[in-house]
Amino acid sequence: MTVQTPGTSGVSVYIDGTYKGIAPLTLRNLEPGNYTVQLKKVHYADETIRTTLNANYEQTITQGMTKISGYLTVSRTPAAASVTVNGTVVQNSIELDEGIYTVRSRCFGYTDRTDSVKIVRNKTTPLTVSLEKAPFAITSFGLEENTFNPSKRGATLKVKQ
Repeated sequence: MTVQTPGTSGVSVYIDGTYKGIAPLTLRNLEPGNYTVQLKKVHYADETIRTTLNANYEQTITQGMTKISGYLTVSRTPAAASVTVNGTVVQNSIELDEGIYTVRSRCFGYTDRTDSVKIVRNKTTPLTVSLEKAPFAITSFGLEENTFNPSKRGATLKVKQ
């Protein structure tokens, strides 16, 4: 028996519940009879195929895998805010595998924000990000003489908080 999963690599093959290897996979010396073939890969729907092997007949099972994914759409205030999911920048929408993700949002002058979102297969999850202005103040401002520039003595700006 040969098991193939075109377009998807790294698929685990189980025969009657026992792990046999990674597809594409050829199994030899199987006895004639009924078998249950399971194909599994993280972030893909499990596939189960029931088959009957006949003596002296080479059987090939070709099965595509269905990716489990949904979409995250993000609207943000301010518009300049940077939004990332697992380090990937999100412009307006991103396709993600089904699961729970941490979304980080930040913008200069605003307080950073972290959200948790659940992505469901074949669904669009909306997220509205509204960042709050960060407290910021300059408490003093002054100039003083300094010899930092050897060609010309000048002023150095010092900001105290």
